[in-house]
Amino acid sequence: RLFALYTIGKYQEDSINREIKGDHMSWYKVAADKGYAAAQLKMAYNAQTDSEKVVWLEKAASNGNAVAQNYLGNKYYSGEGVKYDYNEAFKWYKKSGDLGYVWGQYNLGNMYRYGRGTSRDITLAEMWFNKAVDQNNPYAMNALGEIYRYKKDYSTAISWFKKAAALNHSLANRNIAELYLYGYGVPVDY
Repeated sequence: RLFALYTIGKYQEDSINREIKGDHMSWYKVAADKGYAAAQLKMAYNAQTDSEKVVWLEKAASNGNAVAQNYLGNKYYSGEGVKYDYNEAFKWYKKSGDLGYVWGQYNLGNMYRYGRGTSRDITLAEMWFNKAVDQNNPYAMNALGEIYRYKKDYSTAISWFKKAAALNHSLANRNIAELYLYGYGVPVDY
């Protein structure tokens, strides 16, 4: 039943037929108020203030929505609408990553990589980045390249950078150029 309310709102929102267009947000609101996480996430996306976004994100995240959990983690990480708190960000990224959400996995990798909200653990960072790579995430590929560059394993680093660059990740292109500029693992080639 809640899915039906949400679907009516989604249908109205996505409709190109003006006769079908309606107040889709009112349908989302009814479903959200009754605890439907996907509708709560829609309410967060359409909220006017950061604090209102956080209210809806907390509801959706608490109801197990992995996207909302990651988004809420972002809010705590950056301090938008809440006091910034790496521990809280880590908690929500972990929930999101455990549910298989690619951005939760990537963000969790970064938390372990830099020791934010948890102790620094490169092995766990690599594990979470690899989970995101399994979903073809170029940011995680680039992050693995950076880890291997730091370890001075330049052949593995450039391999990851090239995979990310093939998916149009601009920072990976810059990282490849830097390897050639300084001759790290490759001949200097301006």
